[in-house]
Amino acid sequence: MGDVDERRAGRQLELIGEALGAAGETGAELWLRGGWAVDFTLGRVTRDHGDIDWFTWAEGAEALARELIRLGYTEVAGPPAELQRDFAKDGLESSFTLIDRDHLGRIVVAGAPGPAPRGRRTCSTADREGSAG
Repeated sequence: MGDVDERRAGRQLELIGEALGAAGETGAELWLRGGWAVDFTLGRVTRDHGDIDWFTWAEGAEALARELIRLGYTEVAGPPAELQRDFAKDGLESSFTLIDRDHLGRIVVAGAPGPAPRGRRTCSTADREGSAG
């Protein structure tokens, strides 16, 4: 891992496992995003990470939050709760951006105002339509 803080990275990897376990207990679906998603894709830890970023469906967020709290996480202040839920455990943060579907069935950040701005790709349409975006 080079000059990566191996102890911190190891603890974050444990927390990733805990979050996935909490998701399994509650039926929530989780997707890593950000730096940890890149590292999992590459199959190695490339750098220190300030936090662990996730996507999860808004409809399962409350049950997931209750399970994380049961496991010793503390919910911390952050963006509005209808957009993102933030938690800390052992001084390490995990952020769960909430997703939903808009009236056209596109995946969007839950609770975000209005339609996606012109030119912004959504998660579901660009690749399906072959758009180079």
